[in-house]
Formats: sequence, structure tokens, C-alpha cells
Amino acid sequence: MASGIDPIDPDITPTNYPRDRLLRALWQLGPIARPMTEHNLLAPNEEIRYRKNRHWFVLFFPVLQTVVVVGIALTVFVDFTLWTNTAIALLAIPALILVADLILTSEHRPSKQRTITVLVLIVVAMVFLTPRGAAIVVAVAFGLRMFTSWLRWRYYVQVIVTTRRLIMTDGLATQIISTMLIDKVTDTSIFVSPLGELLGYGDFLVETAGQDQAFSRIHNVQFPGVFNNSVLQVLSEHSIGLPRVPPPAPDPAFRRPQPPPPDPAAPGPGPAV
Repeated sequence: MASGIDPIDPDITPTNYPRDRLLRALWQLGPIARPMTEHNLLAPNEEIRYRKNRHWFVLFFPVLQTVVVVGIALTVFVDFTLWTNTAIALLAIPALILVADLILTSEHRPSKQRTITVLVLIVVAMVFLTPRGAAIVVAVAFGLRMFTSWLRWRYYVQVIVTTRRLIMTDGLATQIISTMLIDKVTDTSIFVSPLGELLGYGDFLVETAGQDQAFSRIHNVQFPGVFNNSVLQVLSEHSIGLPRVPPPAPDPAFRRPQPPPPDPAAPGPGPAV
């Protein structure tokens, strides 16, 4: 930034350049890797009322899967007494984990593409490499998958409430932005499990005029009560700030016909007999 102003996002200057080193590195990679900023998301005179990442609990199962798979890979790599068939059977467990992820989870398309890529890489390694070589590939592939999941959660996945819209951002290199006008919201509710009550996360359920499926249920929202209150507050402000609409003027075509005014030149009634 020799000129002192970012050509992609003019709001970014040396005074407010990202201080997070990893975020700065992502920023310098170019517009493909840059997380969305307020300059990209907001319309004129639009303000943010709630902006949070998804709760960290979304990383629990990816971390658990990575720990299990790395343990299996280390076992295959270190234990020379394992039969080849036994090693292959152990290395098939990570592939089954990925298949279960594809079937059971409702990830968006880019995440499924990454999962499929890792699955294909593991299968190719099991076919063409020795068990020890395949174990290295499996461990590295799951480690990179875990890192990209954390990177996506940390910088790219956000739930935002503004004075006009509900916004959800997701993705990594392929970024997805879902928006909905907040005036479409007709009813809201939150679902908090006992574990969510303990850790501070829950699901936000919303009913809309058009039944927008992207916003019908937002999972793993941080502080769902605060999120719900932010939405209701904006809806309340909209209902109070709506201008009063005057009643429509009556249509002349539906007016009751009136008798014509008397003509002064017309002769009056004759004398009574």
C-alpha cells in the first residue's frame, strides 16, 4: 500500500490496517482471501446492531475427528508389527468419517467440496502408497482440513443484524453472503439445549413472509438471547418509525349522484288552482 489507501477497500488505510498478523497476511493475498468488511456489506445509512462469529462449539467435532485420525495415523506409522491389511483397515476409518460428514451434516457447498477433496486424496494415498506413506498423507490432510475449518470460523463465518437486514457470511476462498430484509421477519424464537445453556450458544428460529430457507434456522449463535433482542429491537424501531399513511381519497366514480342546481332562468311553478 504505497499510496496509503487500499485500492480494493478505500476504508482501509495504514491507521486502521488489520493488526492481527494472520488477518493481515490474508488481506495481502488479495480480494479472493479477504474477509468481508463493513465497507463491503453495509448500504448507506445502515448500522450494525449485532455481529458475532458462530460459537466455538462448531469446531468441537472437527477437532475430535482430527485427534482420532492423527492418533490412528501415528499408530500405523510407528507400529511396524501391524499387518498390511490391518493398517489399511485402520486407515479406512478416516475415509468413513468423511463419508459420514457428507451424509449427516448440512455443510454448504464449498465445505463439502473440501471434504470430498480430502476423501479423494486419502483413497488415492491408500491405493498407491505404502501404509506408512498413506498414514502421513492422512494426518497432513486432516490437519489442513482442521486449520481451514478454524480459519473459516475465525474470520469468515459471521451472523450480523443491521438496522435493515439479517446477514450471514460464510466460505473461505468462495465466500457466500446471504441477506434478508428484516421487515420480512414475522416471528422469532430461540432453542437452547442444556449444553448450549452451559456454554452460551443456541439456535435462532425465524418465520418470514416468504419462508426464506437460508434464515429459517441459524445454528450455533453466540448469545442467542442478545441476537433475538437485537432483531426485535430493530423491528420495534421500524414499526414506530413508519410514517402514517393518510386514507385514500374517495373515487369520484363511486360518489352518490347529486341533483343539479336550479336554473334561475327557468319558469317557476304555475299558480295553484
